[in-house]
Amino acid sequence: VILKGSGKKGMEIPDLFQVGELSLRKKTTESIGYIEEFSLIEAFPGVARSYERLISASILARFFESNCLHLEDYLSAWKILLQSLRALDQRPHPQAVVFKAVFCFLRDEGYPVTQSWLQQLSPSSRAEVSTILHDPLDTLELTPATTLHWLERLSAFIERDTAVYPPEWERLRPHSTISRLNSGKS
Repeated sequence: VILKGSGKKGMEIPDLFQVGELSLRKKTTESIGYIEEFSLIEAFPGVARSYERLISASILARFFESNCLHLEDYLSAWKILLQSLRALDQRPHPQAVVFKAVFCFLRDEGYPVTQSWLQQLSPSSRAEVSTILHDPLDTLELTPATTLHWLERLSAFIERDTAVYPPEWERLRPHSTISRLNSGKS
């Protein structure tokens, strides 16, 4: 898709992590389409304020892109993604935002995440997960490492017991990009 008329005064140019309405045009069914008009509805500038928020938003975007192709109704998934972007824009604890979004997506899609995964945890572990799920992000007192631990465990459940593509949670580990770059992996 190409943006046509980007030099027009007053025309909004779409950016990452924005919600808007657009009008697409194609000359033929085989040709490349272009964005004729774009009207911004909501932007999330806070996502770009930290690398951790940006990576979290990217992980969620990829997670929803990978897992929504088969859905008949996108409304529930869209609401979760939109709520997550708002949280990443304005609130602390991006790892918890990712965890909550993935958990809620699984629950809403009918996977037994509460009945199967959560119930098999010890009472103290269930309490920790419950804290991530139910406490407001502004008052959450768990460390990012603790939240990543539970995101890793939830991802293992996803791989083992569902048809869902798990989130790329490893990208949230501190220095994961630097470690990959130093090792020659990309």
